[in-house]
Amino acid sequence: MQAAGGGRHEACVQALLRAKANTELLDEGGRTALQWAGAQGHTAIAQLIRQHAAPPQPPAAAPAAPPDAGEPARADAAMEELLAEEAAEQAKGQACSKQSKKKKAGRAIAAAGDEPSEAPPPAAPKPVASAAERAEAALRAAIAGGGLSALEAALAAAPREVREGGVGEEARARRGSLLEAQQEAEREAKQEAAAEAARLAAVERAREVTAGAAGRAVARAAAASRAREEAVAAAAAAAAAMKVAAAAMKVAAAAAVKADALERATTDGDDGGGSGAAGPSEASEAVEVPGDYVCPITADIMTDPVSTLDGFTYERAAISEWLRTKDTSPKTGAKLESKALIPNYSLRSVIRTFNEAGAAL
Repeated sequence: MQAAGGGRHEACVQALLRAKANTELLDEGGRTALQWAGAQGHTAIAQLIRQHAAPPQPPAAAPAAPPDAGEPARADAAMEELLAEEAAEQAKGQACSKQSKKKKAGRAIAAAGDEPSEAPPPAAPKPVASAAERAEAALRAAIAGGGLSALEAALAAAPREVREGGVGEEARARRGSLLEAQQEAEREAKQEAAAEAARLAAVERAREVTAGAAGRAVARAAAASRAREEAVAAAAAAAAAMKVAAAAMKVAAAAAVKADALERATTDGDDGGGSGAAGPSEASEAVEVPGDYVCPITADIMTDPVSTLDGFTYERAAISEWLRTKDTSPKTGAKLESKALIPNYSLRSVIRTFNEAGAAL
């Protein structure tokens, strides 16, 4: 039943059938080996069991003897028919009683119409194989074509004398070689799995290194961008400082001019008459006001200069009034990004110095 239901054990099934295995035995569920093979879809094994269980076909009936053949020929034909029926009953495993055989023999003789002639004795039935022989045949079949599980099952089912005999030793040797092959396959699978894991780990490390390098490159680029922005801001501050210095130099020059004019006026006054001397108002008018000090909106010198985001400077009151209704630059007409105003303290200080110098004149 195990060989029929397990599949791929045709050789084992054939060996068991040759050893006169009883195909009519039932398991706990009431199923035969043939039903097991059919339930598992093993059609080849099911066909083997059906052929084994089928009763042997009786030999073809001898042709009827002619009327002059004599009574002994008819008696021999009847006896042959009886022997064929006995062989069929023996193949099915059914025992026939001697009483039934005698009745059949009597009917055959009556049909012949005379005393039976001498017939050859029936052939002796083949001896039924012992359990040890069947187990040995199953072991040989498992050694020849079965797998490890079938071989272990056959060894476990075999009696002790078979397991300790030559076939049992051969089966154990075969089982050892199958176990070694299975263990070798498992070792190779583990090695392949370890190699694959190492490869994946290497790929992950390479990905991490690449990501770290990319992160460092991004950080360096950001640092370079900040440094560039700081350099631009420093350059702008330097330009503003230079602009303030230039304005201061202009104020100093204007103060020097005013001082010279005042000195000449004083000298001319001491010379008497004062004719031809330039007065304070004329000296003030002679001083040129730098254009950076003048508001582009009011055209007057600024007192509280503030700058818009486009870099131009205006008087706070004038640009505040402008931005109250507009969002463009008074100088360029372009739209301002914001109406924020930045106090220009350095220019306010310079203008204040300039105004004080002019007032001193």
